[in-house]
Amino acid sequence: MGLKVTNTELTSNEKEALRFYADFLSRHKKAPTFRQIADHLGVYPNAARWVIDKLKEKGHLVERPVTVMRLKVSAKGKKAV
Repeated sequence: MGLKVTNTELTSNEKEALRFYADFLSRHKKAPTFRQIADHLGVYPNAARWVIDKLKEKGHLVERPVTVMRLKVSAKGKKAV
């Protein structure tokens, strides 16, 4: 019965991914793909997915109900950018 401790501080990659996600969403009115996030960060798509999952765990991205854009930048995420 261990406690799950989550570090809410953003790494530089997480901050850059969040900034890219928010800017892309604002400009294109749709979410970037994992491939686009990966290309921007210079990593593989699986690594981009991992970063996005971490941003969700830390509360910087939140899932929407089933819609075209399932993730949006949360108020906490906007403050971090």
